[in-house]
Amino acid sequence: MSFNSLQYLVFLPLTVLIFHRLSNKYKPYFLLIVSYLFYLCTHILSPFILLFTTIGGYFFAIKISETISEKDKKSLLFTGILLNIIILLSCREIFKSLIPAIGVSFFTFQNISYLIDCYLGIIQPERNFLYYALYLSFFPKLIQGPIERASNLIPQLKHMKNTICEYETLRGGVQLFFWGMFKKIFIADNIAPVITSILNDINGTSGPVLLIITYLYAIQIYCDFSGYTDMSLGSARLFGINLTNNFNYPYFSPSTQDFWRRWHITLSGWILDYIFKPLSMKGRNYGNYGVITALIITFVICGIWHGLTLNYICWGLYHGILISLSFLTYKKWEKFCKKYKINQGIIYIINVFITFNLVCFSWLFFMTKTLSDVWLILSKNITTLLNFLAIHSFDTGISTCFIIVIAIFFFIEVLQAKFNIKAYFERQNVFIRWAGYYIMIMVIILWGNYGSKETLEFMYFRF
Repeated sequence: MSFNSLQYLVFLPLTVLIFHRLSNKYKPYFLLIVSYLFYLCTHILSPFILLFTTIGGYFFAIKISETISEKDKKSLLFTGILLNIIILLSCREIFKSLIPAIGVSFFTFQNISYLIDCYLGIIQPERNFLYYALYLSFFPKLIQGPIERASNLIPQLKHMKNTICEYETLRGGVQLFFWGMFKKIFIADNIAPVITSILNDINGTSGPVLLIITYLYAIQIYCDFSGYTDMSLGSARLFGINLTNNFNYPYFSPSTQDFWRRWHITLSGWILDYIFKPLSMKGRNYGNYGVITALIITFVICGIWHGLTLNYICWGLYHGILISLSFLTYKKWEKFCKKYKINQGIIYIINVFITFNLVCFSWLFFMTKTLSDVWLILSKNITTLLNFLAIHSFDTGISTCFIIVIAIFFFIEVLQAKFNIKAYFERQNVFIRWAGYYIMIMVIILWGNYGSKETLEFMYFRF
């Protein structure tokens, strides 16, 4: 059941209504049942995989905390992590045609972080199976994240408040959900068929068009994934649960290091804590060489997480090299700018421009299926830039009105990064607010893309 489906638009309000009619005692049980029913809609075997993962994580964590011998603790931790990796690889690569368990990487990552945190003594294992099961299965974040830490989510599940009277919370959740739907259905899904049709004939497509779709794809993947995140956070807020935000205006990052603090924040935090830090500790005696090696290995693993193909591995290697270069040069660049008294605003714009273009290039590895396609698009893009072709001399299939809407959307993103537009909008009178709501809903209904499953499926479902 996808967030942008009619079924979910019936399922969510019905679930919220029943939830708020129940006493606090029964709310966790109800959410656990509906979460498993929600997951059942993806595949008949999916709930069993989730349950098996949950049981394993629950008992391994308790056993780790009760074991005195450090050697035995490490053995239990290793076995628990290995079990999750086997589940992940089985569902993602080995038996994916038989068991297409969408979202398996997200709840296995949660399980792994939980086991490590219990081993390190950061948290105590949850003894109540109900809350641990709900921690892994809570449906707003089950399919595509955020990758929640137990220390953030489990306490909230244990202290659910009756939010039916908290109008501001409910309104904020609905607003966030429909903003995410707008990004997904109107922007991302209207770009998707254009890119798909062009990618079917890369050789026959001109360089200028390929250059434009390189940037359009960057907009698509951002609106698709951040749109899902907004819908996820909005859904959770209707139950009084605050999930971790996954995006913080990543395309305005002044460095690739900063980009990874802003893009897919929960995954970035996960790989930082559970992959990069242990690797960098191993190589701490080798100075910058140790840090760079740890960074490259970490991002190659991140690429493999997205898929066992050469494109994803090269994408990870590319980002590993980029962030290593940023790590080595960023402070020197800042010192250079201070020495020659270069305006800080100009420096920021230059840094953002460079970072944005480097990131846009990296999405070519996602957009295409082979490295030869990446090279073909890149070579045509370079030729286009060198020839200084005028933008009006080619047609991408995207209407001028739609380009204007995208420009307005990113203008709002820029303003929101500096000013709280949402709070300003909520201070307006009821007629202005509801006029805005109705316009948003009508745009989604009238101009949203409701085409094939291939173009409408959330992009990160494949991961």
